Amino acid sequence: LGAGQNTIDLSGNGTQDLDVSIDSGAGTVKVLLPKDVGVRVEASTGVGTITAPDLTKDGDVYTNDAYGKTDPTLRVKIDAGVGTINLETK
Repeated sequence: LGAGQNTIDLSGNGTQDLDVSIDSGAGTVKVLLPKDVGVRVEASTGVGTITAPDLTKDGDVYTNDAYGKTDPTLRVKIDAGVGTINLETK
């Protein structure tokens, strides 16, 4: 992703594991995540903030309540330069 505001919807109910990589330059990235599928997000930003009100944080790793309890698992890696990453469950 370049600059500006972007929304990525990963909230569907997948039937197999999925690995996603997101590279963002500057701006705001909103990532919509499923509630009922296990999710693990590794997120880092050079200058900016990460908000994830419905996820548990451990260092740079964020997980939802279903992580480790479901098959499949959604694994997301986000690298952002400058800006905000919003992780939201849907």
